[in-house]
Amino acid sequence: AAAEVPIMQVDELGKTFASLDALKDLMPKAMDSWQPPMFVVLGGESTGKSTLLERITMFPLFPRAEDLCTRLPIKIQLRRSPVASPPTLQVVNVATQKAEGAARTIPLVNGEVDVRNAMDELVRKEHSDGKGISSTRMLVLSLSSPDVPAVLDAPGKRLLDPLWCADTECG
Repeated sequence: AAAEVPIMQVDELGKTFASLDALKDLMPKAMDSWQPPMFVVLGGESTGKSTLLERITMFPLFPRAEDLCTRLPIKIQLRRSPVASPPTLQVVNVATQKAEGAARTIPLVNGEVDVRNAMDELVRKEHSDGKGISSTRMLVLSLSSPDVPAVLDAPGKRLLDPLWCADTECG
């Protein structure tokens, strides 16, 4: 029945996801090696990448500013669960994909301050002047809720050119 109802707004996705709860016991068997979809948002500095991701995820946890703000990749893990739980923030080594330290709970309200502080601390550890971006660490922000619609927030394209861009527009 959910497939017959057109989705007009992102917040309506919760109803569609709720209709799939009856299938949750079958999912592990049916999707043995399946990986959830992932997308990456790239763009110039201050062009609204974090704002877009905030609108998609419906969680106000992305730092925003008029100048360089996102200073390392932020991977968002959205998980559907019957009960919402507080967001957690984890530092991960980009090369090894291993967690560094324990994940910590951050508040949903004003959580962007915790994200920004963690980001600034990691950049200071990598660059003594506290400027630039981190190419060795990323933040993993995990969110569980019954109404969630994997997402990666990264610094502006200009800063990532030598690291990640392969198309002619980036070169």
